[in-house]
Amino acid sequence: MKKILTVISFTLSLNAYSQNGIYIITEKYNGMVANVPSFDSLFVTNPSGINTSYSLPHYIINPSAHDSQLSVILNNISSQGFRIIPHTERMGVSNTTINPSYFELRTFYMGMP
Repeated sequence: MKKILTVISFTLSLNAYSQNGIYIITEKYNGMVANVPSFDSLFVTNPSGINTSYSLPHYIINPSAHDSQLSVILNNISSQGFRIIPHTERMGVSNTTINPSYFELRTFYMGMP
């Protein structure tokens, strides 16, 4: 009986700490220091853990096209009932060990209300 209760409690705790019900959308702004590339990268992780990547027009070169494509992706997720979970995290990353570049990440979390 103890073993069964232990297995059940372990299974429930795994479910509580898993990613169930959350989309993670990470936007990577490329080329902040040198030449500005033609696109930004967007990575969407769905609640099942499957990653999808997108190439958006670069926000400095064409901000309206960038925001338009980002809005389409966010609206598709929002139409399924997911809402943005507010937070203020934004992170810049220097990649000087590989090549002299700098990029910035922004992450959205979308969950069910």
